[in-house]
Amino acid sequence: MVDEVWVVDIDQETQISRLQQRNSLTREECLQRIGAQMSRQDRLAKADVVIDNSGDFQTTVKRIQELWVQRGC
Repeated sequence: MVDEVWVVDIDQETQISRLQQRNSLTREECLQRIGAQMSRQDRLAKADVVIDNSGDFQTTVKRIQELWVQRGC
């Protein structure tokens, strides 16, 4: 069991762009990979905490650390 579900979220176009850059995938390959996952709508509906991942890596890490501290971890 878990106390909370944390979801790291980003819009699909940014997700595609990052996948293409990191994995050298075509747009179609990106869409297939994204399509094999739970939908964004379903992920967000299950989330207790949504972490915006539209910024750079350090911004996301900082936000996660803040949330961790807020929860007394």
